[in-house]
Amino acid sequence: MYVGYSRKRLRFKDMPIHTEIKNFAEELSALTGYKMLDEARDSRVVLLSRSEKPIRFL
Repeated sequence: MYVGYSRKRLRFKDMPIHTEIKNFAEELSALTGYKMLDEARDSRVVLLSRSEKPIRFL
């Protein structure tokens, strides 16, 4: 994400787009056995986990 100090040294256009991040996560998933449980397009994140279902936090 484009937050904190990274905003002083990186340009927004230098960040990977969500599709690139998701493709990378899919490659990691195939190599590690972790499953893609969720994603947030606006935040450009993908959640990988060894668990089959999301863990609930308080």
